Amino acid sequence: MDLTTLQSHELREAVRTNRVSFPSQAPAWEKQSRGDIQWRLAVLYFVRGWSLFDIAHRYGLSRERAGQIVRAWRILSVRHGYIQEIPAAEAKVHAPAYPSAMPVAVPDLLPPNRVMNATQGLYPA
Repeated sequence: MDLTTLQSHELREAVRTNRVSFPSQAPAWEKQSRGDIQWRLAVLYFVRGWSLFDIAHRYGLSRERAGQIVRAWRILSVRHGYIQEIPAAEAKVHAPAYPSAMPVAVPDLLPPNRVMNATQGLYPA
């Protein structure tokens, strides 16, 4: 998947379905317009799934301006490697790393003619 060709709504879907990573601390691109809130808009849009209309309403912006800010953040974050594709899991099943992690048959601890009473111990059936 080429992340540089994804639109914002496609990248949001990829983030929300765990196909791409999203930085735990979203970078703030200070030299960009509204760098103080840019990362907040990105988190609300890409991680929380807010619409651009709702984000714009919350921050007193037009929907188009909120989209421009989110788009600029997306482009810079992909370019600088903050957003990366998560490789697909292999279908191959691996053996456990430690022999103790392998299942072990546990023999019956009580003879068949006895039952365990939690308060009094072993008694014949």
